[in-house]
Amino acid sequence: MGFYIGIDGGGTGTKISLADETYCLKEQFSAGAFNLNGQSREQARETIRSIFRTLKEKGYRVEECAGAGIGMAGISNPEAGRFLHNAFREEGFVGRMELFGDHQTALAAVWPECHGIVLIAGTGSICYGTDGMGLEVRSGGWGHIIGDEGSAYAIGRDILRAVVRAFDGRDEQTVLSEAVHHKLGVGNIEEIVQYVYAPERSKKEIAAFATLLEPAAKAGDKKAQEIERRCADSLAQLFAAVRTKMPEERNVALAGSVLEKNERIRELTVERMCKKAEDDNGNKGLQIRVSGNDASIGALRLLHQREGVNHG
Repeated sequence: MGFYIGIDGGGTGTKISLADETYCLKEQFSAGAFNLNGQSREQARETIRSIFRTLKEKGYRVEECAGAGIGMAGISNPEAGRFLHNAFREEGFVGRMELFGDHQTALAAVWPECHGIVLIAGTGSICYGTDGMGLEVRSGGWGHIIGDEGSAYAIGRDILRAVVRAFDGRDEQTVLSEAVHHKLGVGNIEEIVQYVYAPERSKKEIAAFATLLEPAAKAGDKKAQEIERRCADSLAQLFAAVRTKMPEERNVALAGSVLEKNERIRELTVERMCKKAEDDNGNKGLQIRVSGNDASIGALRLLHQREGVNHG
């Protein structure tokens, strides 16, 4: 019996959803990190090998896999596509492969129709929309140096900036200072600076400071609340730039750690999104959902949709 797999590749882990020949979900499992932007090719190959090993252990014949939908960041790079096709063929895969951006699979995971707008604020940020008729619009997603406004990275950077400004006396004191010192287990500002500028420091490690924001804001810290508002404003701007080009679209998905886990920022962002829709006279009742399914479900749905287009 044929089957299909949807894969959501990430920097810390990978989710796999498996469906039967009618695209009915049968089971899900996990694998290691699978991110071609932050991994060596050999590490990615090992994750691919582990996926197919698990399939075999579960009793599935690789040659009966009729199709694979793969979603991850950086998938548009032609070299990434060639690598994935070759690596899958080496494991005995002979089915159809479709590649999707992680923003596409995040949207499809929330909306089975696979159209709408998705606002993502994780380590980075992006807003993406499609009407299902070929129109695709995006805003943001330009990386942490020139973009990623409203992301966990931006929040982490702003927290650290607030700490050093408070230390200098250029800005008001903030409970974020104590929170950062406690998180790093350091006693002075110099050690914080050394941590930030260490050559091995990654943007994910800076983004990890974002979890300090909500407790500080709830405690009434003015600087934390200012960062919250700036984050919500930035995310609402990303959304507005997309919806202006597709004003009839009502389906809106919220995804990424900032919007899924930080309730205060989520509420502020939704408030601003709805206000913008009203100002444009285009608010016919936004249908806003917070992501619940993992994006491997979205990869399966998009694979199914592509199959209909290719064989319809």
